[in-house]
Amino acid sequence: MTRASRLFSALSLVFGFALLTVSAHGQRRSEGPANAYKFTPQAQKVIDRLDTFSSIPDQDWQYHVGDVPHGERPDVD
Repeated sequence: MTRASRLFSALSLVFGFALLTVSAHGQRRSEGPANAYKFTPQAQKVIDRLDTFSSIPDQDWQYHVGDVPHGERPDVD
């Protein structure tokens, strides 16, 4: 066996082992982001309610074209 073929065999073995390790690590993380956090029952209820919204109702919105003086004030209607 030549030196080049031994080197190729060793690199193939290392690469194969690394590939199997990465593959196995990826399979262990099957929980996904949905199960990453534990919320209180009250917080989970809010999250579930927010999840049902598919659009924002806009029939009662008011708008003004242009700048509003002191528009950051909470009492501006």
